[in-house]
Amino acid sequence: MTVGDVMVSSSAQRTNLSFNEDHRQILLKGADVWNAWRHQNPRIRPNLTGADLSGANLTNANLSRTRLSRANLNQAILCNADLSGSYLLEAQAVSADLRNTNCSEAMLSEANLHQANLQGAMLRQSDLSYAKLVEANLQGADLSEAFVTGADLTGANLEEAMMRETLMSDVNLSHARLTSTFLRRVDLRNANLKQANLRGAEVSDADLRGANLHQTNLCKTSLSRTYLNHAMLWGANISQSNCLGTNFYSADLRQANLQGTDLRQANLSQCNLIGAFLEGATLNSTILPDRSRSPRLVLDRSVADRISMLEAPRDLVPSLAAS
Repeated sequence: MTVGDVMVSSSAQRTNLSFNEDHRQILLKGADVWNAWRHQNPRIRPNLTGADLSGANLTNANLSRTRLSRANLNQAILCNADLSGSYLLEAQAVSADLRNTNCSEAMLSEANLHQANLQGAMLRQSDLSYAKLVEANLQGADLSEAFVTGADLTGANLEEAMMRETLMSDVNLSHARLTSTFLRRVDLRNANLKQANLRGAEVSDADLRGANLHQTNLCKTSLSRTYLNHAMLWGANISQSNCLGTNFYSADLRQANLQGTDLRQANLSQCNLIGAFLEGATLNSTILPDRSRSPRLVLDRSVADRISMLEAPRDLVPSLAAS
């Protein structure tokens, strides 16, 4: 069979560990030729395992269910391409252009996407475990229900991204931008979010137990009903945030900024609040460091200062009741 000037042999239907040169040659003819061949051969699952496609223009290409593991896609252009259900294990896609690409249910474990542009990409239910996404652009991308455990997203741009019920334990998000990002019910246990910017993010009902949020910007963030047990929040900015029912059990909140924060029904049991800024914070049935519940009040500066200096939190309760 001939497609364009390329003769397709019976080897096009083989399943093996190396790529099929026939398939690669058809793809390099461009998306129109490739998509026509896919339409004519719906039963063939393309094999481009380990193929060199660096710098190729694959805009609008139908690469769904394609084997691309260990392929070289460095600086390739894949805008609006369909990679749904494809295998890209250990693929190299450094500085690749994947804007608005459909990668839903794709296997991208251990792929190298350093500085790749995934703005607006669909990554729902994809596997990005242990992938390298350092300084990648994921602005507005949808990673809902994706598996991102152990991935490196240092310095990545995730502004306005959608991450509902995403599994992200042990992920590195240090210095990442997550402003106005949706992170409801996300699993971020033991994640590194040091100096990340989550201003205005929606992080309610999430699990951040043991996470590193040292000097993280959480200003005006919704953290309601989120688990922050044993989290490192030293020097974090949590001012004017919604922490209704948030569990801070045994968290390190030294020098944290909690000014104007809603701490109603929050659990501050065994927290380290030395040097924390609490002026204007709202307490109501808040579990204090000595496990007693606070009365309803907005902390003025004098009471807030006493709380932040306390080493024996049990002494706080009568002072609060009398305030």
